[in-house]
Parts: sequence; C-alpha cells; structure tokens
Amino acid sequence: MMKSCRVQQVLWLAVAVVFLIFPHVARAQQADQGLPAAQIIEILQGNPDLLAEAKQEIVSKLRDRGYSVTEADITDDRLFSQIQSDDRVRLALSAELKARGYGQEETSPDQEQPVGQKPAMGTSPAAGGNGASGTLPKIIPGASVGPEGQLEKERDKKQPGLTGGRPRPAEVSGPDKNKGEAQKSYIYRNLPALQDLYTQSLIDPTKLERFGAALFRNSVVTDKTAADIPVSSDYILGVGDQLSVEYYGSVTQKLQLSVDREGRVILPDAGAVLVAGRTLAEAQQLIRNALVRQYKNLSVDVSLGRLKTVRVYVVGDVKNPGAYETNGLSTVLSALLLAGGPTDTGSLRTVKHFRGRRLVAEIDLYDLMLKGVTSGVDRLDSGDSILVPPAGAQIVVAGMVRRPAIYEIRDEKTLDEVLQLAGGVPVTGELGKIKVERIQAYERKEMLSVNIPKDGDLQAIEAAIRKFPIQDGDRVTITPILPRSDQTVYLQGHVFRPGKYPYRDGLKAPT
Repeated sequence: MMKSCRVQQVLWLAVAVVFLIFPHVARAQQADQGLPAAQIIEILQGNPDLLAEAKQEIVSKLRDRGYSVTEADITDDRLFSQIQSDDRVRLALSAELKARGYGQEETSPDQEQPVGQKPAMGTSPAAGGNGASGTLPKIIPGASVGPEGQLEKERDKKQPGLTGGRPRPAEVSGPDKNKGEAQKSYIYRNLPALQDLYTQSLIDPTKLERFGAALFRNSVVTDKTAADIPVSSDYILGVGDQLSVEYYGSVTQKLQLSVDREGRVILPDAGAVLVAGRTLAEAQQLIRNALVRQYKNLSVDVSLGRLKTVRVYVVGDVKNPGAYETNGLSTVLSALLLAGGPTDTGSLRTVKHFRGRRLVAEIDLYDLMLKGVTSGVDRLDSGDSILVPPAGAQIVVAGMVRRPAIYEIRDEKTLDEVLQLAGGVPVTGELGKIKVERIQAYERKEMLSVNIPKDGDLQAIEAAIRKFPIQDGDRVTITPILPRSDQTVYLQGHVFRPGKYPYRDGLKAPT
C-alpha cells in the first residue's frame, strides 16, 4: 500500500516536472488542440528510445529536486494512463513530439504509413524476414539488440536510407543545414554501444601543483604554546625555562623557579644549581641531591612549567623569510610553518638545519608527507638557522596515477620509483601506453616511449618500467584504458534488465 502511494506521488511530481523538461509547452498551450492521447502513446510505443529518454529526463529532474526516484517507479502503463487522463501532460508531450517532427503529415503523396510510426518496427521487408521465418539473427560484439529481437546495427546496414521512420525535420534555408537538428533526428545517437565506442579517453587537463604545497597552505599556525603539550625527560633546559619543584617529607614546599641568564636555579637553603644544557631528568637528580643535603626523608619532584622562547632564522627560498620567536619544543617543521613554507622554487627535500657553522640535520619533508615519519626531530635552540635551498630536479607525473603532481626527485633514478612517489597506477591506467616527454637540456623537447613488450605479462611490463631511466624535466603521462567494453553486447528497450551482457561465439538475438 505504501509503495503504491509512493508511485502515485511520483507520477504527480512527474506532471509538475514535465513542464520543466520540455521547452515547447508554451507553444502547445497556445495551440487549440495537440496530438490525441492515443497517437502520442502510439508514437512512444513505436520509439522505445524516445520513451526511455522521457523517463530519464523526468527522473533526472526529480532527483535534482531531492526526490529519491528511479525509472522503475515510472512504468509505461502509469505514464500512458497519465497522458490519457491529464491534458497538461498530453499537451506538453504533444509539443515536444511536434518539435521533433512527429505527428506531422508527410509531404510524400505515396506515404501510406500512419503518422508517428516507425516503418522499420517489424514491418519493413528486410526486417520482417527474420521474424517470419523464426530464424534468430546472429549477434556480433558491440551490437545493440532492440526490443523486437532485431539487431539495429544489422538493420541499419540493410536499410541505409532509413532513419527509423522518424519524419525529417523542416529544411533550413541557406547553404548550410541545421546540423543540430540533423543530429537530433539521428535514431542511433543514444545507443550505448556507439557512445562507448566513440568516447575519447581524455586526460584531465587540470594544472598540476607541486606535491607538498598543500601541507603549508592548509596548516593553521599559532604562536601560542599549548598548555597540555607533554615534555619528555630528554628535554634540554635553557635560559628562560621555568621549573616547578615540589618536595615533601620532613618539609613540604612548592617552588616556581626560572633558569636565569647564567643557567642556574636558586633553591632556598640549598643555593644555586646549574641546570642549563642538562636534560629534565638530569636536572631533577641535581635538585634532589642539593635538597637532600639540607633535609632528611625528602621526596622531590621536578616538572617543566613555562617553556623558554627561542629565536631562529628561516632563510632561503621561503615565502616569509626572517627571524621568528618560538618555544623550546619547536622543530624545523614548526619554524617552516611559521615562515609560510618553501616557495614554488624552494626545495622540499633538502632543508638544512644549522647551529652556528655546524650542520645539525638535513630534512626530507617527503618522509613526513609520504610515510608519516617526522625527520629532523632535533629541537631548535636560540640562534639556529634553517636554510631552504632552491629545488632540485623535478618531474611531472600526470594522467592515471593516484597522486598526479609535480615531484622533486632526490635519489629516484628510474620510472618505477617515480610512480611510487605518485602513489602507483590504478587499474584504470594502461601500463602499455606510457608517454614520456623529455627535454634535451637547452636544446629541444622530444617524445619517448617506454619499451613495453607487446603482449607481455605484468611481470615483463614491470621489469621494463624498472629499467627506464628518468631525468630532470621529464613529463610522464599514464593514459587511461579505453572506455569501450570488449566482448560485450547491449540489450535495451522493453526488457526487464537492459544493459551490457557478455558476448560468446554463436550467441543469438532473443525472439
């Protein structure tokens, strides 16, 4: 019962949407009379592609307005009943059919066929032979099987002059014909077999950006230190750090001590303790030893309160070079985020961390972006400098890869290593058609092809990719596989399960 109500609602919605689907409703309303309902139904029954197109348009418009509707909800019987009972639907369909050339009198005096019917719908001599004899026509791959059990591709070959009985549109004056109207009247324009066969495998022409640029573009940077950041016991203390010292036993007290410019903290009754340059664990032991000498049966706990402020210099090819003040837990990546990250010409793979003249570390940011491993974990100290040199060799990986982008190469020498940077090739990419556009330094561009063995297995193809060398400036393009389906036939029309079906030798068309 609920399903019946839902279908009824869909039909009334279809009535409302039909005026949005067909642009010629206004002309139909101006006319006194449209086509009779019986003639409209006869035209739709004789043109399954036109009937299916109308249903698809109705479902598409309803879905655009948020209704969960399928083509199964709009059956032929209910749609025909709506045409007979509702003049609005009849007039709208009549206007559209007339605009497409249906329901008009033929100019040929010997035309005896009823208006709006297809002459090839089981009535033509060439088409009717198979039905009369009971012999099933043989199916060839890529053919479309119509509702009459006849191959439309084969019928077109036998009757090249027919357009399925559809009346021709009005001739356009002038030297050029209306190509849009001619295309509109072509009966095979909606055949899935032809659409798949002639669809081009185009590669997305979107401009690619450097891999890793989004890391700095999407990061939110704040200079405030989070209060809940845990500090490990190997944290190196320095000038400006604040220690929280609690001891209890014979004496109970809590102290907040700051490391002064000489690197010391002053303990009441115990004197000064040098802690700068020491880890937090070492400082805790030094403070405990100093307090135990003054008090008996004492337990001491030392934790870090406020972090020190360090000044570092970020220079080279960065968006905002300069001096930055950050906290003692900051790393090279933190400083780069403050400076906005490398420019389009800055390197992401050889970021250098200097302390004075000593090179502390050389950081490869690809380790973080590809593996989730944070390299260069050494914390910054006051006076440290971070240098971003110009980018090294770069290549472009485009087409059917999981991460098409511009990649900076460092130790990668072969094509398979570059494809790994790009996330690999999905199953929709064709490994047998890899294009490489190469720049001969300071001279010219040329197109290369990877030496893929013909009809080789996957292992042979992978071996060829591993042997292909790459160099600076290469543009690698992985083409998509063709959109057509091999060994496939298409079934459409008045059947319960239209669509693609596998082809085998000797397959016959249905009766």
